Amino acid sequence: KVKVKEVKPDTLMTKSTILGWIIVAVVGISALFSGLITGATAIVEEKDYGTLHRILASPITGWELLLGKTFGVLFSVAISGVVAALVGAYVGAKVSFNFLELEDWMAIVMLALATLFFTGLGLILSIVVKTAKAASGLAMAIAFPMMFTSGIWWPPREMLPEPLKTFASYNPATLAIDAARAVLVFNEGLDVIVQNLPIIAVGTVLIYVIGAIVYKMVLKKHALM
Repeated sequence: KVKVKEVKPDTLMTKSTILGWIIVAVVGISALFSGLITGATAIVEEKDYGTLHRILASPITGWELLLGKTFGVLFSVAISGVVAALVGAYVGAKVSFNFLELEDWMAIVMLALATLFFTGLGLILSIVVKTAKAASGLAMAIAFPMMFTSGIWWPPREMLPEPLKTFASYNPATLAIDAARAVLVFNEGLDVIVQNLPIIAVGTVLIYVIGAIVYKMVLKKHALM
């Protein structure tokens, strides 16, 4: 009484989901480059422009300056995300956002945390640079390899060689962008975010706090010069 029926699995990756995967990856790349470059040049750029001592002489504190630059990066990435989403909609990419769904808002939070992670990493790099040009060059030298070895762009994390796969599996930014992609493109639930949230949150906070401490040290050093 056994019935045999031939079935074919549904295609997980269609043209629209592939395009959607790329759209979210573009936002991740924007966060990577904007965060690293802004963090690395946060102080030396003001010094090169001759505005650092003027800023320090004003009522603005160093922490307020850092906060302003951080919000500037977040705003820049947000604009990039909106533009990427509009282009994606035009070319038929599957990127859905429901204002009433908590997981969709959490996906946006994931992209913001990835941006903060890269900004903190850029701030850490600022300790070894003396000019804005050198800072930008160092940020680029790190950003391009990371783009292809972290699963943010291509290949996906699952296709990386084993050592790089391990690195990507514990990289807060990679996990955050993957979680956002899973929700916005593949309509997965909140659990895909919750399961990696501890690594994403702790890793991001740790890197950004270390970056902020380095920023304060470098700011003090340049202020005395």
